[in-house]
Amino acid sequence: MKKVLIPLVLILIVSLILGGCTSTTPTTTTAAPPSTSAAPKTTAPPSSTAAPTSSAPATSAPATTTAAPSTAAQKTIKIGLIGFLGWPLGLDMMHGVEIMVAADNAAGGLTIGGEKYKVQLVEYDSKADQSTTAAAANKLIFEDKVNYIISDSQFIDAWLPIADANKIIGIGQMISQEGVSTKYKYLFDGPYMNAQNCVLPGWFAQTYPTKKNIMVSLPDTQMGHTQGPSVVSSFAAFGITATIVYYPSTQQDQSALGTKVKQANPDAFTALAGGPVTDGLCFKAVAQAGYKGMLFATNSAPFLSLSQVIPIDALEGFINMAWPVEFDDPPTQMAKDFKAAYIAKYGKWDGPDIMDTANYALLRAALQAANSTDPDKIAAVISNGLKYEGPTGVGQMISRPDLGQTRTTDSISSYYFKQIKGGKVTQLTQVSLEDALKYFRLAWPTPAK
Repeated sequence: MKKVLIPLVLILIVSLILGGCTSTTPTTTTAAPPSTSAAPKTTAPPSSTAAPTSSAPATSAPATTTAAPSTAAQKTIKIGLIGFLGWPLGLDMMHGVEIMVAADNAAGGLTIGGEKYKVQLVEYDSKADQSTTAAAANKLIFEDKVNYIISDSQFIDAWLPIADANKIIGIGQMISQEGVSTKYKYLFDGPYMNAQNCVLPGWFAQTYPTKKNIMVSLPDTQMGHTQGPSVVSSFAAFGITATIVYYPSTQQDQSALGTKVKQANPDAFTALAGGPVTDGLCFKAVAQAGYKGMLFATNSAPFLSLSQVIPIDALEGFINMAWPVEFDDPPTQMAKDFKAAYIAKYGKWDGPDIMDTANYALLRAALQAANSTDPDKIAAVISNGLKYEGPTGVGQMISRPDLGQTRTTDSISSYYFKQIKGGKVTQLTQVSLEDALKYFRLAWPTPAK
């Protein structure tokens, strides 16, 4: 018996030694090449292999994440958010999207393809800097492994190429309109930025046909100079002459602007692209200079923000767009729910501009309509006239034949207009999706063949 056991033991030991020495072929990954420019170059789109490691400059602020606790069995979808937290629009976007995500997660998450997904936000401050913005996009894509990015308008062009090259669904304010052209496949304008600059001019020309000249103040920044020609052409399409006045972006004393407007005495004056506070300072200077013409804005500057820097009596008669949340009794259920959630979190309604929450509203609708998390399927759904709703109201994706773009990469909204009467916000009118599209096509006509 011992003679039989000894060979068996020897065989077993040899087998264990050989099994432990068996070699395997190591898995290799390809790192992204070092970047020498502010907008880093990328390798091939992510595949089933490991994503490359980004070498973008580490200048972006640390990421913060927002997600409801999830169970091990539930899936999670990660969404990147890039915003400039040093100005109201970026900060308001971040706060607004956080509220919307919290509400979705509290309801059990998003239903996509028959499964529930918790939403996790990964947030970066762009610091209104091109290299910081590009670095944030690199980190989101290659380190945080997000498949979707939403953003405000600050240096958005810095991350468009890297996102599209890696099949990332990117949604933001495409103020340069490059993102809605035929150049990219996965990028979209969600918050109606381009439409704002032509819907109000169209409605303004129709409502006030005798007002033929306006003055527009813009900051001497990339955004200001991008919007300037667009504003001029939009008003020109409706027979109105717009004169642009640029001012230093860091300038707080706008008295020189006020004097210039008072002397020119246009039919109307508007301030754009500076954000609610800076635009408010422009309106204040013009009113204090003694200008008695019409004050209006093509954007959605909230009354509560403006009233912090402008005497309320100077805003009497002021006209501009408004999201449904701005009215005391919001006209949509989504707006009511959002406003209640905002007050519950921050203690009061302080007049945020929530335009960029439409980015998340569009992405959420696309994920659910596509019944998939696949970027190609999501892009196809958005590119086919998708309608979506958020606290800003109902939006719809539209094509840009003026840019040769037949896919629906830009957006319009069913706009509300407000007027300040007796120091309060009153609803003046509402422009339907159909009328908004009509004004848009008049301002951006299809080129003649």
